[in-house]
Amino acid sequence: MKLLTKTTIYYLLIATLVFGFGGIVTYYTVLSITNENIKEFFDRKEAEYIKEIATGEMEPRLKKTHGHEKHNGKKHDFFHHHFDEAAPHLQLFHYSKRHNIYKFLQKPISFETTINDTTLRVDNWQLRVRRKCIVRKINQQYFKICIYKSLAKAEDKISAVIGTIVYLFVSLLIVMLIANYYLSRRLLQPFYQTLDAIKGFSVTNSAPLRLQKSNILEFEELNTQVRDITRKIRDDYRNLKEFTENASHEIQTPLAIIKSKIELLIQSDLSDEQMLHVQSIYEVSNRLSKINKALLLLAKIENQQFQDTQVIDFGQLLEKHLNNFEELVEMKNIFLKTHITQPLTTEMNPALADMLISNLLSNAIKHNVEGGEIIIRVEPRLLKINNTGKTDGVKGDEMFNRFKKDQNSTNSVGLGLSIVKKICDNYKINIQHLYQEGVHEFSLEF
Repeated sequence: MKLLTKTTIYYLLIATLVFGFGGIVTYYTVLSITNENIKEFFDRKEAEYIKEIATGEMEPRLKKTHGHEKHNGKKHDFFHHHFDEAAPHLQLFHYSKRHNIYKFLQKPISFETTINDTTLRVDNWQLRVRRKCIVRKINQQYFKICIYKSLAKAEDKISAVIGTIVYLFVSLLIVMLIANYYLSRRLLQPFYQTLDAIKGFSVTNSAPLRLQKSNILEFEELNTQVRDITRKIRDDYRNLKEFTENASHEIQTPLAIIKSKIELLIQSDLSDEQMLHVQSIYEVSNRLSKINKALLLLAKIENQQFQDTQVIDFGQLLEKHLNNFEELVEMKNIFLKTHITQPLTTEMNPALADMLISNLLSNAIKHNVEGGEIIIRVEPRLLKINNTGKTDGVKGDEMFNRFKKDQNSTNSVGLGLSIVKKICDNYKINIQHLYQEGVHEFSLEF
């Protein structure tokens, strides 16, 4: 996941939590304020009605003159039609569009104040209403005062608050995402430039890295560290290259002298026992020379000293090397079959391509059995080389370890398949070994 994507996700999560918590707090704050306003309305009306009854300002109004048909779109102003008290001990004393006041015909049993919300329904129309009923003793008489308050405005306010919060959240979220995307891209531009420079870095290229300057301290420190590290890598690479070349040259020179001296000894008059010792020394010196050359080759591949590339046709390359190994194949009476469905071409160093095919074919022939077979299959992105042969339990990735070889093979130095694996790794070629029913299979996926 990219850094920009991850920071955006974190911003989204934080914004959602902040706005969610803020929305909940705002909702309950508005709800509390609304309830407090309704409470004040009830208290004010209660005091007003008690005063009017006590002073006689409120004249009895015992008969309702309005019906539902008179409401005309102001249904919420005539709650008294919907909340009649039909108890036998109550008598209607006064009504208005927002209250009903009843007189007790006998002393009430309960003086409890009740507040409840209910839904008023007329045909397909409905309205939420809050109702407060209190019992008060006024001028030696008991009255039940029921006051009604529409919740429509309160609910509209709460809906408006919620809508505003959602609108602000969505708007700020969009603005924040856009701003974060462009600001982050701008701020991280030096980082991406440094990353591209690192991707294009090569130890064989002596040109210094070109890193964009930044006024951000962390990016400047990163660039400084990258320059120091790449400089050290190039120095280490150059020192290692010089060491391997010098070591190879210094080792090959005394080996060549040893071999020439041994050849002179072989031509001289030696006893049979002395000749065996000299021959043994000669074979060991040859083996040491091969190991030296193979290790030097591995070092050069690891140091990426084979930079020149061209398009290689593996079908033609196989045909060339099979002609070179023709005598060895005939000597072991090996059945050889090549099946090329379509050409297999890729871009790589010609010398490494030669080594790759040469070592694979040499391995298939050298470790084959008398009268065995080799089957080669070439496809557009796949090369398979199957050969019959024995195994001492070494298979899979272990086959490519250095100095892993058949115990019966005395001439092998155990580095051929290691070179093959190193070449494949260098060109991102997936090579696998499988041994099944007496057959070794090497598959290369390009």
